Amino acid sequence: MRLVLLLLVVATHVSVFAKAQKLSMKKQNVSLLRIIKDIRLQTGYNFLYDAQILEVAPTVCVSVTDGDIRDVLDQCIEGLPLTYVIMENNVIISLKKEGLRHMSATGQRELTGRITDVKGDPLQGVSVAIKGSSAGTSTNAEGKYTIKVPDGEAVLIFSMVGFEEKEITVGAAAVLNVILKQKASEIGDVVVVGYGTSKRKDVTSAINSVKLDQSPLADLPNANALLALSSTVPGININPQSLAGQDPLASMSIRGEKSIDKNSAGINRPLLVVDGVIFNGTINEINIQDVATIDLLKDASAVAIYGSRSANGVIIITTKKGRSEKPVITLNASYALQDWSRKPEMQDNMDIYLKNRWDFRVNRGDIPANTPFNPSMILNATELNAYEAGVYTNWLDEITQDAPVQNYNLSIAGDNKRVNYYLSAGVFDQKGVIMNDRYKKITFMGKIDAEISKYIKIGAKINYYAADNSGLRPKMQESTWMTPLSFTTNQTAGYESWLPSHPGGTATSPIIGSTVRPGPAYATNELKDKTLNGTGWLSIQAPWIKGLSYRISLNGILNSGVDNQMLDPRFWVDTRVPAQMINYNNLYLSRSTGYAQTMNRNNWLLDQILSYSNSFGNHSVDVMAGYTRDASRYDVLRATGTGFNMPNPLLWDGLNLATTQTVSKTQVRYQNEGMMGRISYNYAGKYYLAGSFRRDGFSGFAPKNKYGNFSGISGGWTLSKESFFDAVSWVNYLKLRVSYGETGNQGINPYETLSKIATSYNVYGSESQLNIYPTSMSNQKLTWSSTAMQNIGLDFSLFGQRLSGSIDVYQSKTTDQLLTRSIPILTGYSSVLTNVGRVDNKGIEVILNGLAVAGDGKRHFRWEPSIVFALNRNKLVDLYGTFDKNGLPVNDIGSTPTGDAYLVGKSIHAVWDLKMLGIVQTDDQEYITKYGAKAGDVKFLDYNNDGKINADDRHYQGDRDPLFTTNFNNTFSYKNFSLYISFKWTAGNNQHFLGRNPYGVMVSTSVSSNAQLKDVTPWTPENPTQEFPRVDWTNGMSYQFWRNRGFVKLKDIALSYTVAPAVLSRLQIQNARFFISANNVFTATDWNGLDPEDGGFIAAQPGSNYNWSFPVLRTFSAGAVLSF
Repeated sequence: MRLVLLLLVVATHVSVFAKAQKLSMKKQNVSLLRIIKDIRLQTGYNFLYDAQILEVAPTVCVSVTDGDIRDVLDQCIEGLPLTYVIMENNVIISLKKEGLRHMSATGQRELTGRITDVKGDPLQGVSVAIKGSSAGTSTNAEGKYTIKVPDGEAVLIFSMVGFEEKEITVGAAAVLNVILKQKASEIGDVVVVGYGTSKRKDVTSAINSVKLDQSPLADLPNANALLALSSTVPGININPQSLAGQDPLASMSIRGEKSIDKNSAGINRPLLVVDGVIFNGTINEINIQDVATIDLLKDASAVAIYGSRSANGVIIITTKKGRSEKPVITLNASYALQDWSRKPEMQDNMDIYLKNRWDFRVNRGDIPANTPFNPSMILNATELNAYEAGVYTNWLDEITQDAPVQNYNLSIAGDNKRVNYYLSAGVFDQKGVIMNDRYKKITFMGKIDAEISKYIKIGAKINYYAADNSGLRPKMQESTWMTPLSFTTNQTAGYESWLPSHPGGTATSPIIGSTVRPGPAYATNELKDKTLNGTGWLSIQAPWIKGLSYRISLNGILNSGVDNQMLDPRFWVDTRVPAQMINYNNLYLSRSTGYAQTMNRNNWLLDQILSYSNSFGNHSVDVMAGYTRDASRYDVLRATGTGFNMPNPLLWDGLNLATTQTVSKTQVRYQNEGMMGRISYNYAGKYYLAGSFRRDGFSGFAPKNKYGNFSGISGGWTLSKESFFDAVSWVNYLKLRVSYGETGNQGINPYETLSKIATSYNVYGSESQLNIYPTSMSNQKLTWSSTAMQNIGLDFSLFGQRLSGSIDVYQSKTTDQLLTRSIPILTGYSSVLTNVGRVDNKGIEVILNGLAVAGDGKRHFRWEPSIVFALNRNKLVDLYGTFDKNGLPVNDIGSTPTGDAYLVGKSIHAVWDLKMLGIVQTDDQEYITKYGAKAGDVKFLDYNNDGKINADDRHYQGDRDPLFTTNFNNTFSYKNFSLYISFKWTAGNNQHFLGRNPYGVMVSTSVSSNAQLKDVTPWTPENPTQEFPRVDWTNGMSYQFWRNRGFVKLKDIALSYTVAPAVLSRLQIQNARFFISANNVFTATDWNGLDPEDGGFIAAQPGSNYNWSFPVLRTFSAGAVLSF
């Protein structure tokens, strides 16, 4: 205030003059403070000014030769709300009077400016907001903006997607030009590459990254981190969640399946790495709220550093850390409701159901034609009672339960420059839609990194996980074919809580147990798991060699679990017979059985890494060498009891009361060892070359084959940095990547190379003799499966970064498949595990990220679409033995396959079956006569044209792989709202609909009791459908009823609202965001079964090899995130 009064007095009453002193000055884009300093040096003038005003003033240009001081000052303040007064040899610079009067009168003034990138190109759609206020604007196509500010203390926030946010105090400026720098996430983001990191612009491999904590994916109701990848990363095959606590990693694959061993669970699963350490656990042990980023390493040059366990790709998860100096407490809470994403409709019309049952018996000749309908002729006693009582049960409804999900997480994080810490605790409780399906877990993670000195850093991390997945789930298959004419509880007085049975006993009822212990149910189990995972590390930087560092880390895992189950006598009772219910203890005590099992797993892992990184002019080099070793121990102790003399109220705790008791113990020990190295070089950020090598050892292989060598090489060329690209203004960034390498897969049990033995007793006279004999053949030549990969990729950013993305074309060849093959029985064995066969995969992956509407997302609408496309083809190139013209092995196969088959030259999911042409109609007399068919039969193609329909007409029918998969993701922003919508489209993808069903329509092998799907309408003369045969058609050749399960799905929706900063400041809250979301919302498909994305089918013959799919979950969620 004193300065303002002084200036007013001087401007009104003082006559000023200046010394007649000449000066010369030529400056371009320099600050006013620098000009003042130069004037002072040339003239000796003293200056009086408000530093806060001049510090924020824009840069100026001056060109004066032999002029006076006024010439220089006039050029400096041109266009600025500044004036000056010269008194003797003193210069006073201040705001203009009219500016002061305007501010005094209105409290606001107008500010203009232009925003550009570092190249000087204008940026459209930059958000310009006043901090702590809802006022703001955005730049136009020329990068210009106009905004009214309250005073010189106002702070403007300049932000735009893909650029670093900048805050500037307005001060006295009337014109404020700003330069925004591009974010590292766009041009130089740090990605994890395996035992190290690299800038995104320096990567020459196929790596996809997802920042989970900075994207709408964090608001989706996903139970684990991997489920968030299915719509954002191309080439990843991950089944949607269908059970509570389901681990998707076991069935996950990247860039196609490389192994044909369908009997080894997880043989195609990728390697999981968490915070730089190979993770020997399940994805459920990682709290999704602790995940910051996920990097997927796909090609050989990226994954070769992990050697023998990386052929199927590597998933690297990096957890969160502290970001601000002050501690930040974050509470994340959500509540969700789940349902079937696609629930088949069972026949709910009793009259139609009974008519089909009646027609079935009449057509077979069991009931004479024209016989008046009599339900007692087609229903058993239990069904007849239900019919007369008007009971018609939908068993899919009966096995469905309310399915809420609760998720609560609390974290505290901070970074005080020398210590970075992150602590979190989470509680997750999920009930699946199927009865007794429940998964509960608690997690805790603590992570700290400390800088002991300039050259020494240490860190530690601990993760605790406890889960309860107890409960016996219903049998999905029985729920689709069990008779609807049945009571949900037994109707005999005193036994109403007993469940009804399908003929044969209660073991075939859909509902078989309860999670309650001891509880009233006749089957119960307990499944619990605990894990303690800890890591400590030390990093030392060499003070005498710049860029040289050494890091050592030690990880340990302690895991324990229990798996207990008990079936009491009621499990075996046929509840149609009251006498059995009354006397069940006497009748079925001998069949009561249970087991108690404890599991313990210990693992330790040591990593030592020596790395060097430095730059010499335009040359940059990174070198890494390392050694790793891990050891695992797995112990299982199992006690089993069968047959009791009295009821066992202690369940598995009372197995010692069993008539027959057995105890078994399993011990597994194995070790891995690896020596690896990597070197990468780039010149001027333009030319790149990288190579990696690893030598792996695995104790499970024979002595001569314990070690294998794996390597990868890649190169890159940033074309957009070449001089010949300067004229191509619409290309902002263009980089070519190429890579080649070999990786391995050691997917066998540790003792597979050894011959297994068994024991037995033979009686000789009055004595028994213990015998020990081999049960399998050893294979000392067994070694790693090997995968050679090639990849060509292109990264680009176009049209002022309005369109960016990548295109990758890849090919892989996997040889020496680990497969159990048949051998002549003359050897004394039926099979042996060996290295045979070759599987090729090739495909294209495309990611396109766009900026369709370039608003700032705050005051103006913003739309950011993206397309994720993937196409993969695999082929079985070689197997073993000889093959016929169709690619079928003519030996070592046992029998001709039906459905899935190994066809050399075709996909590993090839379909080998008859071809259905439709349904035989009453006027198809030529077909009926030629093949002895009846109207209503399935019409098959006579493939070999021999006049007969038999197994010889089976042929290649395509495969079960999708033609392609496309995701269309959209993020819409307006003011404080954000909306994310994702669609998924999959074409092709055959699947069998009714399984190996001898009755094409009736969903059961049972004549007397079978449910029906509503949309499966059998052929009749009045309903001449071409889809389903008549009710009594016999499927003698086990035709699979193949259907296309292509679909278009509204996959994900997430709507969030972020509270404005002005409101937060009043509430003393740092951040507040509220959201609602849903996934698997709607599916459009011609598929008749469960959700086609999972590939599940509805019905199969009970007791067949086909496992039943559980329903994919559709989830609606609401939650909030608060930070203090």
